[in-house]
Amino acid sequence: MSEGKAQTGEAGQTLGQTGRSAPTPSLVEADLPVCPEPLRSGSASPARSVLALSLGHGMSDFYPGFLASVLPYLIAKLSLSLTLGGALVSLESFATSLIQPVLGYMSDVRRPRPWAAWGLVMASVLLCLLGFAPNVLAVGVLIVLGGLGVALYHPQGAAMATRVSKGRAGAAMSIFATGGSIGYALGPLVAVFVIEGWGLESLVFLALPGVLTGLLIYRVLQAPLAEQARQRGHVSLRASMAGTGGRLAWLLATMTLRSAALSGVSTMLPIYLQAKGLSLIIGGSAVFLFRLAGGVGVFFGGPLSDRLGRKRVLVASFLLALPFLHLFFNSDGIWRMGSLAMASALLTSSTPVNTVMAQEVTPKTAGIASGLMMGVGWALGSLSVVVIGYSADRVGIEAALPTIALVLVAAGLVLAVLIPYRREPQPALA
Repeated sequence: MSEGKAQTGEAGQTLGQTGRSAPTPSLVEADLPVCPEPLRSGSASPARSVLALSLGHGMSDFYPGFLASVLPYLIAKLSLSLTLGGALVSLESFATSLIQPVLGYMSDVRRPRPWAAWGLVMASVLLCLLGFAPNVLAVGVLIVLGGLGVALYHPQGAAMATRVSKGRAGAAMSIFATGGSIGYALGPLVAVFVIEGWGLESLVFLALPGVLTGLLIYRVLQAPLAEQARQRGHVSLRASMAGTGGRLAWLLATMTLRSAALSGVSTMLPIYLQAKGLSLIIGGSAVFLFRLAGGVGVFFGGPLSDRLGRKRVLVASFLLALPFLHLFFNSDGIWRMGSLAMASALLTSSTPVNTVMAQEVTPKTAGIASGLMMGVGWALGSLSVVVIGYSADRVGIEAALPTIALVLVAAGLVLAVLIPYRREPQPALA
């Protein structure tokens, strides 16, 4: 055991025995005040903490997830055009994604605060007030502010899930990501059921589970944030990220290409299958299968990377997904759907791995790394839908979607093979 770890262990024993705060921080640590509350012996176990953070991720994705099903009711109520309705969806996507690295900076560099808990409460309350919006301007304001709440949750939630996992970062990130997938899938179904039963304004009642979960997250974060404040001194953003910019850029490019392929296929799948002579019902079922298989892949990808290595799983996910995606575009019947499910599960399996790799490249600024991967990477990747649509208008969806999707996955494979990944020492919480 290194000298630094030994000193940390002795300090933890002193705190447990005396109940007093840690010794006065040095001048290096003075820029970041030490949290006065010591860890309590009754703090949640790592497994419970990760599960709670996963639940919070599910709730934070539940609210933006229901926007697509709420939008038709808002269009009818406020007499909006389809163009304006689509713009509102894009507004929500960018509000929840692009700002995440900035919010990750707040959680990394500023005094540790329960940003994730506050963000979840903010998102649940504001997005559930959409039913009361009197005009499109009010809808836009609620979407932007609620989206900021969603964005607040992701960087700190993802960084803390791996931090409390005690060496099983891949498994923790998979559980965290799976919670988000479930919440995002349930959002539209629950919202439609509530609106059809009690009216658009009844959405406000859906804020309650989000507020209660936010309180749970607040309690879960107290001990890890207190320990984080004691263990770290002043965090220099430039020093923490020195020499990591190139590796982060590679990881971000890889995440963007994966997201582009997933977003493009998921969005254009019904249109592509309709062009193949299949019904929109089959197209909708195919999208559900695609997302369900992706959730399965996310769940298993992280634990596999703990056992086999991050880069191996990253490369394998692109390499194995490529032939299944090709088979989907060139087969019929059960082979087509089976190949679609396999391609989704394999390609999505390395999504949490990508985020953990970014955290391990720059462990002192894990919130920023998480925001880059989960926010910017997904936002940039979603632009592939525009490219595919533009190409489909000129050469047809049957030619555009297979070509672009396969090129994106092949390019991701090349980046995954060449990525200069090196894991840095990870600061773990006791």
